[in-house]
Formats: sequence, structure tokens, C-alpha cells
Amino acid sequence: MQQYPNQIAPSQPFDIFYFLRNPTDSTTYYIRAVIYDVRSGTVLLTANLTQLPTNSRLFSATVQAPADSSGIGRNIVAIASVYTDAGYTTKSTDYEEQEQYLLVRSIAPNFSGGAVGIDYQELRSMMREEVLRGVRALPKPEVTKMPDMPFEAIFGAIGALQREINRIPKEGADLSSVSQSLAHIHNLIASQSEPEKVELAPIEEALNGLAYDIAQLNDRLEQTETRSRAFIEQTIKSAAADLEKGLEAKFTKTIESQQLSIPVMRTVERPVAPTPTPLNIHHLMS
Repeated sequence: MQQYPNQIAPSQPFDIFYFLRNPTDSTTYYIRAVIYDVRSGTVLLTANLTQLPTNSRLFSATVQAPADSSGIGRNIVAIASVYTDAGYTTKSTDYEEQEQYLLVRSIAPNFSGGAVGIDYQELRSMMREEVLRGVRALPKPEVTKMPDMPFEAIFGAIGALQREINRIPKEGADLSSVSQSLAHIHNLIASQSEPEKVELAPIEEALNGLAYDIAQLNDRLEQTETRSRAFIEQTIKSAAADLEKGLEAKFTKTIESQQLSIPVMRTVERPVAPTPTPLNIHHLMS
């Protein structure tokens, strides 16, 4: 099937043809073509096709193209039909109609001269040459040499900076073990039966001193390096463990003798600091 119309000029002669595709058919046929204006459907011309002497299955006729009154092109179609009689009254049912699409429009002269039409290959060649000529005429850009960069020094500085960043503590010291030890002490005290008239003032003083020491250690943890923090954390754990063992031993002895004697701790001179809030352990005495 024809997909694109052939272009012809107004009043230009052109050929209409029809080909019988069955080579074994020896019947005599008659071919007629009707030319229509595609837009309006008007019949422009009717032509009877003649059988070629060199090929009995090929029929053709030469006609003249109509005018293009619009000036922008005119689409026409030539539809050829097969008849079984010379009067063109009965169409054959063995052959389909064949159509030819044409575009009637004025054609510019060929740049190469002589013939009608545009030599597109020559036009492309001319455009290519002009573009190449224009590219060659362009000034060549100056190549600017890239300045020497101290890449080794830059990468070294970046590496040192990365190492310093890695040294920054990502998290604070973990005091969960200290809290667990204190909670264990609290539970141990709560699990003991209440002794008679046990004096807990020394224990309260000791716990207040421990709270003061923990507060001081917390302040130091915020200003020291990671290794110092680990050392202080271990010190706190050891102090809590010792206190736990001491309290457990003293309570065991008190339960056995019904008395608790804790020597007064030696007062150690400490730097002037805000007095810590005493721990409230009155619920232990209830």
C-alpha cells in the first residue's frame, strides 16, 4: 500500500497504471481510473487504461495533473477498477481496486540545473561544506595550563583532620554499672530485717560523701579524654564494690550481735565546692 503521495507539478503529465496479479488468468478485462480531489471528493478526471503490448497484465494511461488553485498543494487520488465488459458496467470480483495518491504542488527548480525538483543530496553536501568552513574559521581556544596543586599536602591534611575527628568521643561514659551497684545496695538494705535502734547517721554521711565524689567525678568526665574517663569509671566501680562489700559485712555482723558500730570516717580536706544535697534515706529507717 502506498504510504506517501508522489509529488507532481500542476499541468504535469503523469501515468496511472493497474497490474493484474494472477498470471494464470487469461480473461479479457477493461480498466478504468477515476481521479478525485481528496479534500472535496470532486471527480476531476476519468481515464480508460490501455493494455500494454509487452505485458498483457499491465494497463496504463497518461493524463495531465490538475491545477493547484490554493498555491500550497492539492492532494488527489486515482482509483483504478477492473471491469469484465467494454462498457465499464460490471466490475470484476476477482481483483480489488488499486489507488495512487499524488500531491499537486509547484516544484522549485533543481540547484544542479536542468531537471525539475530539488537535489537533496547535493543540498546536504553544500550545507555540510558550509558548516565545516565555518567551524574551521572559528578561533582556536587557548589551552590554559592547570596550575600545580599541592595534592599530597592537601590529602595529608585531610587525613590528619579525619584522625582528630575519630578521636572525639562519640558518647559519654557509661555509668549504668554504678547505678546498678547503688540499686543493689538499696535492695540489700531493704531486704534486711530492721535492727533495734540502729544508728544510720554514719551511713548517711558516707552516702552523702559518695554523692559528692560522684558529682565531682561527673564534672571531670566532661573535661577529660576517653582513656582518662575509662580510668575514672573503673575507680567509681571499685569504690562502689568496696562500699557494697563493707555494708554487707557490717549488716551481717549487726544482725548477729544486734549492734552496728561504724567508726567515724576521717575527715579529708576537700576544695571549696557547693554543698551537695543530702540523700534522703529516711524511708530506710521506717
